[in-house]
Amino acid sequence: MPPRHKNWKGTLFLLCCLGVLKGFHGPSTLSLVDYVVENKNFTFDQMIYEVIPAIIPSLMLSFTILLMITDALNYKPIIVVGSICSVSAWVVLIWFYDSVTLTRVHQWIHGAHTAAYELAYYTYIYTQIDKSDYLRATAATHAAVLLGQFLSSLAPQILLPAKILTLPQLTYSYLGAAIATLLISLILPKVFDAVVDEHNDMHVYTVPTVPQRRKNQVFTTSEGDDYNRTGDLQTPNDAWYLKYRNSNGPAVQKRFFQKMKEAPTQSRLNFVHAYGNMRILKWCIWYASSYGVFWQAEAYLPTVLWGEMGGRKRGKWDGGVVLGVGAVFSAVVALIVWGTRLGRMFEWRKWDGYVLGGGSIVQGVGLLVVAKTADLYVAWGGWVVFVGVFHVLVVAVKAKIAEAILERSEAFIFGINSLMGSIIYASFTFVITSRFGLQLGIREQTSFLGGFALLLGIGFIILGILKWKKDGHFTPCAKFLEKGKCCKRRDGQAA
Repeated sequence: MPPRHKNWKGTLFLLCCLGVLKGFHGPSTLSLVDYVVENKNFTFDQMIYEVIPAIIPSLMLSFTILLMITDALNYKPIIVVGSICSVSAWVVLIWFYDSVTLTRVHQWIHGAHTAAYELAYYTYIYTQIDKSDYLRATAATHAAVLLGQFLSSLAPQILLPAKILTLPQLTYSYLGAAIATLLISLILPKVFDAVVDEHNDMHVYTVPTVPQRRKNQVFTTSEGDDYNRTGDLQTPNDAWYLKYRNSNGPAVQKRFFQKMKEAPTQSRLNFVHAYGNMRILKWCIWYASSYGVFWQAEAYLPTVLWGEMGGRKRGKWDGGVVLGVGAVFSAVVALIVWGTRLGRMFEWRKWDGYVLGGGSIVQGVGLLVVAKTADLYVAWGGWVVFVGVFHVLVVAVKAKIAEAILERSEAFIFGINSLMGSIIYASFTFVITSRFGLQLGIREQTSFLGGFALLLGIGFIILGILKWKKDGHFTPCAKFLEKGKCCKRRDGQAA
């Protein structure tokens, strides 16, 4: 467990300011399509079938590269690079967005920005705080981005009709917000290397930053549970870590090129530690699958479906308000559920399968309602429920994964999960949206995503039931079978 930074609350506040600005300068797919169609002489079909999908290979490539280097580079440089990409994307959009090739260049830059922030922004704070604060810190950083998205969605609805700003002036304000993120990223506190132990076999092993470690040292998570230093979920593959953890070898700081040279070995060990455990693997499967569904829905539902249901003009303006409402609703609920004492009291280890499964089922039902209804207001309500459940659950999943895996491997594991999510997103786009696949109508696409979410939820409910059965919650004693009551309480004492 890293020692608590004495100014960690100030660092978290600075990071949340960065998150608000990141969420504010967007752009969302809905606002991008509307802006380009009206001001850059592109057709709606060009944007949907040629431009928007260009972000997918950028996400896949960016995640592949960044998952290998973000932990080694200590997060802050990746946040700076992501901010530079954001500024560059807005420069291209404002002044050079005049050909299909340049639109794709913009999407590639925006994809790199998205990947950099997804890995470095959300994991940076873990280097500054105790594991017991992971959940509420994750809730705060996510809520900050969602608040920025709310302000970004609300600004055009207020400033343009009131003629306070023109559309070009509004785009310049987004560029200004992107520049502000770059400035804040530069003043973020530097993250120092974790302490490593160099042993007689001349191999170097990353060890959490604790100056003096004892054999049975424990840490406390947000649920108040005390775990072994390597996490609560050990496998036989953790022997390499346990063997060298208590060595008296000298602490050394690794150079950049040394870290890059050892990255493949360290990554393999981090991979085995995380994905060799069934509970962490279960959370990661939900993480990747839910992100794939969310990215696909976010790209096409507000842009295409709402426009068809309410007309392009109404879908544009009112749809922006709905995106803002969905964002602020998600932020408030996430902070209430996970950022307060309520979240720390929740027994996540006991109920995780039911919570993730039930949440996915609610998401699936919400998408099916959106697909079948002819009422635009009902569709908007279904969307708010869908995004609200997603953001509330993804905060918990990220925090719990970070608590269970080895320290300074968060970006690597999150990167693999996000890469798998982008592959699922690409598969959805190719199969149900693109001209090379089925090219389903938008309602059929939404039904497909809803069905996928339902199946995902049912699968996790089944896993939850199996876990409860394994833990003995569903095992009645003989006297219960004979007389209709149990002879022992759950704690094993006589009734």
